Amino acid sequence: MSTRRFAPFLTIALFVIGMKVWAQQPTGAIGGRVVDSTQAVVPGAEVSAHNLETGLTRNGISNEEGLFRFPALPAGRYDLTVNMQGFKKVVISNIKLDVGSIVDQTVVLEIGQVTEQVTVEANINTVNTISPDLGAVVGEQMVRELPLNGRNFVQLAGIQSGVVPDTHGRSTAGGINRRSGIAVAISGSRPSSTAFIFDGIPFKEHFYGAPGTLQPIDSIQEFKVQKGFFTGRYDSAGVINLVTKSGTNRVHGTIWEFFRNDNFDARKFFDVGKLPEFRQHQYGFETGGPAIRNKLFWFASYEAVRFFRIGQGFATVPSLAWRNGDLSSVKTPVMDPLTGQPFPNNQIPSTRFAPFTKQFLDEGFIPPPTPGRENLAFNYTGQAPTVQDDDKWVWRGDYVKSDKDKFFGRAIYSKSSLVARSPLKGLDDDTPLRGTNVVLNWTHVFTPRLLVDGRVGLNRSWMALALLPSRDTDPIWSQQFKINNINTSTLCNFPPSADIAGIGRFGGRGDCIRPIDNDYYYMADLNYTRGKHQMAFGFTVVDKFIQQLAASWTQGAFSFTGAITGDGMADFLLGHPESAIGAAPGAPNRVSLWWDVYFEDQYRVSRNFSLTASLRYQLHPWFSVAGSTPADRTIHVFDPVRPGGGVTFGEKVIDTDRNDWAPRLGFAWTPFGKDDFVIRSSFGIFYDETPGNQMGWDAIGPERGSFSSAGSTDPRNPVVIQGLFAPAVPFTLTGFNEALDKGTPIGLLPTMFSSRRRQPYLQSWTLSIQKALPKQMLGEVAYVGQHGLKLSKRVEPNRPLPSATDTRPLDQRRPWRNIVIVLMDDGIAQSHYNALQLSLRRTTANFSFIAGYTYSKDTAWDDYGPWKNYALFDPGNSRTNWDVPHRFSFSWNYEMPHLAGQNALVRHGLGGWQFGGITSIESGTPFGIGMSADRSNTGTVFTKYPNRLRDGSLPGDQRTPDRWFDTSAFELPPLNTYGNAGANILDADGLINQDIALIKNFALRPLGEGARVQFRAELFNAFNHPNFRGPSSNVQASTFGRVSSTLDARIIQFALKLHF
Repeated sequence: MSTRRFAPFLTIALFVIGMKVWAQQPTGAIGGRVVDSTQAVVPGAEVSAHNLETGLTRNGISNEEGLFRFPALPAGRYDLTVNMQGFKKVVISNIKLDVGSIVDQTVVLEIGQVTEQVTVEANINTVNTISPDLGAVVGEQMVRELPLNGRNFVQLAGIQSGVVPDTHGRSTAGGINRRSGIAVAISGSRPSSTAFIFDGIPFKEHFYGAPGTLQPIDSIQEFKVQKGFFTGRYDSAGVINLVTKSGTNRVHGTIWEFFRNDNFDARKFFDVGKLPEFRQHQYGFETGGPAIRNKLFWFASYEAVRFFRIGQGFATVPSLAWRNGDLSSVKTPVMDPLTGQPFPNNQIPSTRFAPFTKQFLDEGFIPPPTPGRENLAFNYTGQAPTVQDDDKWVWRGDYVKSDKDKFFGRAIYSKSSLVARSPLKGLDDDTPLRGTNVVLNWTHVFTPRLLVDGRVGLNRSWMALALLPSRDTDPIWSQQFKINNINTSTLCNFPPSADIAGIGRFGGRGDCIRPIDNDYYYMADLNYTRGKHQMAFGFTVVDKFIQQLAASWTQGAFSFTGAITGDGMADFLLGHPESAIGAAPGAPNRVSLWWDVYFEDQYRVSRNFSLTASLRYQLHPWFSVAGSTPADRTIHVFDPVRPGGGVTFGEKVIDTDRNDWAPRLGFAWTPFGKDDFVIRSSFGIFYDETPGNQMGWDAIGPERGSFSSAGSTDPRNPVVIQGLFAPAVPFTLTGFNEALDKGTPIGLLPTMFSSRRRQPYLQSWTLSIQKALPKQMLGEVAYVGQHGLKLSKRVEPNRPLPSATDTRPLDQRRPWRNIVIVLMDDGIAQSHYNALQLSLRRTTANFSFIAGYTYSKDTAWDDYGPWKNYALFDPGNSRTNWDVPHRFSFSWNYEMPHLAGQNALVRHGLGGWQFGGITSIESGTPFGIGMSADRSNTGTVFTKYPNRLRDGSLPGDQRTPDRWFDTSAFELPPLNTYGNAGANILDADGLINQDIALIKNFALRPLGEGARVQFRAELFNAFNHPNFRGPSSNVQASTFGRVSSTLDARIIQFALKLHF
C-alpha cells in the first residue's frame, strides 16, 4: 500500500475509531428541553427516541439545564418518551425527522404517577428555532408521487426557491450536449459548485460537476436542498442531500413500468409532417425488509431505461451552385488571393479547389440541399435518431447490534449510454455516464452525551463528451486528409471540421472528453453535549484520483471566415482558413490528498436564542500528475516573470494554499418566546474547487498530448491545409524555453495556471423569517447574498491589443513571439448574487405542497464558456448563464379522502384517487451576440463581439420565432477594433410549464395491509405551451435572430405500479 493511500488509515488509527464528518450526514437530530407546568427546567428526566420502522432506540437524560439531544439519528419517524419520578409519562408520537434537520421539542411534564401517560401527536410542520440553516426537505410521498419527466431526481431541486435548474441546458454540467437537466445552481453558486451527497458520501464527477451516479427515484427516502448557510460541517454553499430507503420490520416494495410513445405526444411548434417515432420504457423495482427483526435489514432496487427516438434534424448547407464554385449570387466581390483581383462574375474554377475541399465534399460531410427545400433557410433535413439505455442498481443493509452500535452499508452502480445521431455525417454524439458509489458506516454511543460516527466511502464516475468514435473500418481521418502531428488514436478518431461563416459547421464537432474520477473518503465526527452547548468536531480525508483525457479539435478544425477572399464559402473552396487548430489528446493521472477539519458549538444562550459558531479548515494541495519520477508529478505553470522581460513556462506543483480558514456564525431568535416564529441570520465563508473542466485542458500539451495551430488573414500569405501541422515542441522545463530563445514557432498551448493561484471561495450571508401559519402551513421569507472571489477565469495573456496603426504581422505584435496562444487561469474572477427567496409549504396526510418564488440578480466575470474573455483588460462582468430574475414553482399532491361506509359504487368510483403537479414559471435566460470573423485581428480563440448600435431587444408583442430580436441593432465592427456588444445582453424565451399526474389506486387486501395497484397518467407540459430555445446569435449566420427549436411539447406517460 502506498504512503498516500496509507495516510488516512493512520489518521483514523490515531483517533482510535472511525468517525464521520456531519457535513455529509444522512441523519438528523432530536433534542429539546424538559420543563414542568410552571416552565421550570426538569433535570435528570429519562428520555428515549424510538424509531417506529426499525426499532432503533436511543436513551438519554436531561441535563442540569433540562436539555437533551440525540444526534446522528437516521431520518424517519420516532416516538419520544420522557419519564420522571413524580410526573406523568409523556409520549410525543410520530415525530418526523428529516435528513439534516434538528427537531426541537419542548416537553411539558404534568404532576402525577409515572404509570399515567400523556400522548401528544407531533406537529409535522415545525419552525426551525435552533439553527440558521436554510433548506427544505422533499419527503418520501412527494418524491414518489410527483410527476417527474424522465424520473430524474435532480428535478426535485427545482421545486424550491433559490434554485435554478438546467431547464434550457444553460449550465456547464447541464450543457453536456444531450444530457441536460443534471445540474442546478443554488443561491448564485456556479452549477459545478453544487455538492451532491448520498448517504453521507459525495457522488459528483469532477470535470463538469454533475452527479456521478443515477439512482431510481423510488429508492430515495428523502431529498433535501440546503442553501445559504451551513455550519462548518459543510464544504459547499449549496448541497443536495439524498437518503436511501432502508429495510424495516415489514417487507415492503414496489414494481413499476412507465411507458410513453409518439402516439400520445403533441406536435412541437416547428414540427412538420408525421411526429418522429418515439418509444420509452422505464421499469424496475424496490424492496426491503427484515432479515432479523429489530436487528438486521436489507434493501435493493433496480431500474432500467430504454429510450428510442427518430427525430428530424435541420441544417443550412451550401447551394448546388456554391458547391460548384458559382458564387455569382454573393453581392460583394470575391477576391482571388493570387491576383488580388475579383474572380470574374464571382465564379471560382473547379481547378482551383483545394485537395482538402474536394475530399471533404467527396466524403459527404457537406450534403447537397434536400430536394424541395432549396430556397429555405434550413435547406437540408434528415433523420436524427437518439438512443439511451440506462441500468441502475442500489443495495443496502442495516445492522442494529444494540442501542449503542449501529452499522449500515450501501452500494450504487449505474451505467447510461446516450447516442444522438446527426443528419450530417460525422456529428454523432456519444455521452456515456457510469458511476459507482459505496459507503460503510458505524455509529457508536459511548454515553448519552458522547457519540462518534465513522464512515468510509468510494465515489467513482466516468462521464464523457465526444463524438461517436469512428467504426473500426473507418480510416484514421487525420491520416486520410494528410493532416500531420494531431490525433491518430481510434478513441478520438473524428473527421476534420470546417466552419464556414454564414453557413455552419460540418465534419467533426471537436471535443473528445473522457475523464474518470476515483475518490476514497475517510470521515469522522464526534458529538458532545455539555450544559447549553452542543459541540461537534470532525475531519475528512479524501484520496483523490482523476484521469483527464481531454482535447478539443483532435480532428483538425478549420475556420473559413472570408478573411482571404471576402467570402467564407470561397475561402473553403480554395482551402484557406483564417485559423487552423489541431490536437492530440493526453490522459494524465492526477492525484492529491485532501484534508478537512472543523469545530462547531451550537450554544443555546437562552430559551429563545441560539448561537451557532463554527470554524472549518481545509488543506487541498493542487493536483499533481502521477508518473514514474518526481519530475513527472507536475502541472503546467505560467509565470511571466522571466528576466529580461520574457516568459517562463515551467512544470511544477502549484503552491498549496494554506490559508483556507472558513469561519461561520449564525443565530436563531424567537423574539416573542413562542416556537411558531423565528428570525435567523448568518454569515459564512465557503471554499470552492477549481472545476475539472478548467484544469483538464492541461492534459493537452507536449508530453501529455499536443496542441497545434496556424492562422492568417493576409491574402498574400494564406494558410494551406495540406502540410499542417508543424511538429510540437517537447515541453520540458529547459527544452521549451530554449525553443523560444531560438525562435522556434510554437502553436496553441494548454490551459496554464499561475503558481501563486489561490483557492476560490464564496462569502455568503442570510437573513430569514420563518412562521407557522394556520392550516398546518409554514412560511419563510429570506434574503440571501453571495460574493465569489478568486474564481476561475480564462484569459489570453499572449494576445495583443487591436491596432489600426501597427501593421506588423500578428505574431510580431504578441507579447511573446512564436507562441500563437496561451490560455491562462489566474483565479481572478468574481461573482455577485442577491435574492429574495419566498417559500410556503404544507405537509399533511392528504394534501401537501411546496411553493417557492425567487427574485434575484446573478452576475459574474466568467461562466467557463467562450463569451466573457474577448477584450483584454475587460473583466467581462455580466449576467451569468443561469441568471433567472424571476422564478416561481408550485408542486403539490392531493389524495382523496377515504370513503369508508359508502356503497361499493361510490368507494370504487370516487375513492383511491390522487392528483399532483408541478408548475414552473421563469423569466428568460440571457444570451450574447457573436461573430465568426476576428475583426480585431488579435487571434483570439474566444467568441468575438460585433458592435451594438442600440439595445436590440424587442417588445414581447413584436417578438416572433423569425425575428426574436432586432438584428439591425448589430453590425460587424471596423477592422482592427473590438466590438462592444458584450456577453449575455439579451433574453431568450422564458418558461411556462405545467406537469400533472392523475393517479388511481386499487386496494389488494389479499397481499396485505397497504398493498395496492396504482395506475398513473402523467402529462408533461400539459397545456402544450411552446417554450422556445435560444435564437441563432451569430451576426454572420444566415439564420441570425431566428429561433428554430423548442423544448418538448406535451408528453403523456402512462404507468402501472404494484405496491406491497
